[in-house]
Amino acid sequence: MTKKLSYVLIGDPMAVAGTRTKKEPLLSGLWLWSVSFDRYGKRGDVRLIRSKEDLEEYDIVHINLTAGDLALPLMIRDELGKSSSTKLIVNMDFDPMLWGQVWDYPKFVEKALLAADMVFQVDSIGARYIERMINRKVYCLPHPVDVDGLDKYKKIDREPTIVTMWHRYIPDCTTAYYAQRDVPAFKILLGYRGKVHNIGMFDKVFGYIPFLNAIEIMSRAKFGYDMYMGYSYGRTVVEFAALAVPCICSNTIEAARKLFPSTSVHPLDIKKQHELFWKLIKDDEEYIRVFKFAYDAAKEYKLKNSYEKMVSAIEEVEERQSRSGSVHFSDEWKLIQERYERRTNEPKPQNYLQFARDLACQFKEWVGVQGLVLDIGCGNGKYAGGTYESMGHEYLSRENRIIGLDPLKSYETRFPVVRAFGEYIPFQDDIFDAVTIVSTLDHIEEPIEVLKEAKRVLKKGGRIFIQNSIREEGINPWHLHTWTKEELIELVDEVFTIIDTKVIENKKMGDNIFIKGIKK
Repeated sequence: MTKKLSYVLIGDPMAVAGTRTKKEPLLSGLWLWSVSFDRYGKRGDVRLIRSKEDLEEYDIVHINLTAGDLALPLMIRDELGKSSSTKLIVNMDFDPMLWGQVWDYPKFVEKALLAADMVFQVDSIGARYIERMINRKVYCLPHPVDVDGLDKYKKIDREPTIVTMWHRYIPDCTTAYYAQRDVPAFKILLGYRGKVHNIGMFDKVFGYIPFLNAIEIMSRAKFGYDMYMGYSYGRTVVEFAALAVPCICSNTIEAARKLFPSTSVHPLDIKKQHELFWKLIKDDEEYIRVFKFAYDAAKEYKLKNSYEKMVSAIEEVEERQSRSGSVHFSDEWKLIQERYERRTNEPKPQNYLQFARDLACQFKEWVGVQGLVLDIGCGNGKYAGGTYESMGHEYLSRENRIIGLDPLKSYETRFPVVRAFGEYIPFQDDIFDAVTIVSTLDHIEEPIEVLKEAKRVLKKGGRIFIQNSIREEGINPWHLHTWTKEELIELVDEVFTIIDTKVIENKKMGDNIFIKGIKK
């Protein structure tokens, strides 16, 4: 059963004044989150609040980040502190294609986003963009649409009209004009905010009109048309689907690809758009198939479904925070780290350095990976920068894009390093091409958990490359674990499909094994 949570959007309540009614559908988008929580959670509000006392009345505090609000997430985080049970969530406003124009100071944007407990974006393109910015999981959660409320507005009898949606961020009427020219229909432009009406292009032009008036016009249409050329989730496309109106729409709109896969097309392919109009005019069965598919698929955007997705994401964030916040490592692990810190300030024996150089060279040649690589246990950099770089060799080619992960503070690495434990990797699923774990598994409290986390963040078909010592006798003061060749292979085989192994023998320094696995 979904938890009942309370929610507040930090904003001007005047923006939603007069729209909250149980009898009429509500304006799609951002403001509907509060309604979703009001209907299916404990409480949903829109308020201009800043104090800790007011903020902690809610389980969730939401900020829609705009260029004028960059300091707001940091202010709210300072007010709540780090231990508050109230979760701060942030999403970035605007089409991702416009972010380069809107956000003049990207480092400030990063800091604003990192202040949040959870970041989400309304479309998957934007979510992946932000993940690259902040190296954290970003959820894709489209703003809700009152699909159930719109249902009663759908019409059986349609008028021979095409309703074209105007978008002020990318103001283009010409594409619609040429795509629709010679199509036997009354052509309507809806929501136009330009300075001069494009007389002759459309039979009727509506400027800003109340939401329900716009819905009434859309519901009577034979066709919807939305060729927004940017990247968005596309709430008007969802509205057409909820009204059972076929829509010819841009394939850059996420909802278009989901709801109208057979009628979504490149926004500048006016020839294809024109052909689609004629196809649906001539083929009644296809016309019906298109709007029925969209009508059924639009349920994904319902208020209840949106609420449940948001709560599920919050629960996942809470679980991750709980796991990382309650990590307990043994006294033995802490002792090993203290010894490691002390010994990294001491010069290494020449024979050990030579052995490490040779091992790194052989491993680099054996690995042969290219792409985005996560190096788990990359080291703190005092000794070798995690790559034996200070000794003149590295075990990963410079052609790779490397992100290091280690609980120790990084000093000298040539790549970004995230301070974290391998048991709790702070990255989303399925993003890395490869993972390396070099001379690290025997220092880890829970090796099997690290392997599971490595598998989670790897793409399908991604490779893992492990180098570790084997066949040690007695107790090694620097290691929590020791394995024979067979034992270590068996451990890795629990999580990955092993595709290659290689043993490097050295009587003086001890044998090592290379293991290559794949995520299937």
